Amino acid sequence: LGAVSSIFTGAYENDHITTVSLSESEGSKREFALVPYKTCSFKSGGIPMHSPIIMSEIAWMGSSESATHEWVELRNISGRSVNLSGWQLVNENDRLHFTFPQQSLFDEELILLARAAANDALNLNADGIFTGSIRNEKEGLQLFDNNCALIDEVPVSSKWRAGDNKTKQTMERTGDLSWRTSANASGTPGR
Repeated sequence: LGAVSSIFTGAYENDHITTVSLSESEGSKREFALVPYKTCSFKSGGIPMHSPIIMSEIAWMGSSESATHEWVELRNISGRSVNLSGWQLVNENDRLHFTFPQQSLFDEELILLARAAANDALNLNADGIFTGSIRNEKEGLQLFDNNCALIDEVPVSSKWRAGDNKTKQTMERTGDLSWRTSANASGTPGR
């Protein structure tokens, strides 16, 4: 019962396990809210909605310690909780394809997704870990909802719109949704 319940509700992602007796489980009714989703690709495209979530800061160049210390920060601009179940962050060549698990609720203002090496080395306490990598040029990132509607994107170009590979300054979003190079080396993940 515990294993089946944790799979359907996504509770296996939590650090703790709740147990119940058989008699307790027979008397309770559990609600399962699985969200269906499609697998998105960079070619799914469309015009970005820029709502309810945007990419707010990207460390595409890593840190001064290692080029593998990459991360992406998402900002909830809706002012309400957003169910991210099945949402996907995809890069141009599919080397980065992160899918939010079931029951992923975005209740805070910021969520941090980090490459495993960055999370471990920089103690980022990321909300999600991705594998793969972000190239330093000719790259783009897209954020899709569970139906592959384009929520936000950083378009493909010969080089990133902002950030500095030599000084390890991140690329951050401004109020008008343009990008600028951060004032801080290594950026401000989660802040």
